[in-house]
Amino acid sequence: NVGSTANDWLFNTPIAAVTQLGSTTQIRPIESHRLMNAAQNGSHVFGALGSGPCTASCGAQGTDTNNLFFWFDLDCTSPGACIVSQTGKVSDSAADLEFATVGVASNGNVAVTAAAIGSTLYPGIRVWTRKASDPLGVLTGPVAAMTGSQPDSCVSNPLIFASAVGVSTVRDPK
Repeated sequence: NVGSTANDWLFNTPIAAVTQLGSTTQIRPIESHRLMNAAQNGSHVFGALGSGPCTASCGAQGTDTNNLFFWFDLDCTSPGACIVSQTGKVSDSAADLEFATVGVASNGNVAVTAAAIGSTLYPGIRVWTRKASDPLGVLTGPVAAMTGSQPDSCVSNPLIFASAVGVSTVRDPK
């Protein structure tokens, strides 16, 4: 909805438990269907929204079988009426993408990190980037920032796992 000032973000409840390689214990993506974080650069606010899959009546969004995230850039030059400058959906047919966080550098470059978890891969962290000079709506990636080598054994508290996901965007995402 680029150019919109309407509050009409659509997202779905996440899959209740995510399967991971090498274990019958599943990761619970608790509360991953909301704004994960936001970062400001000048008059722009960038953010990431977690979402569950959409399997029917998905419209232009398209169908997905795994958890995913949306990212956005709001132009708040007029603070009373921020408009959607750009946005995008990031999904993966082989992985649930969880706990996405976004960071923005002073030069406008953006990085988004998310946990990637699936029945054919160990939990890891992926990164997508966007240079300020890239065409609107484009993220490049993913790049594996951390490739998992074993199942997550602390799944009783997914917030600990989620806290580690955004470490690379808390710092400078150049």
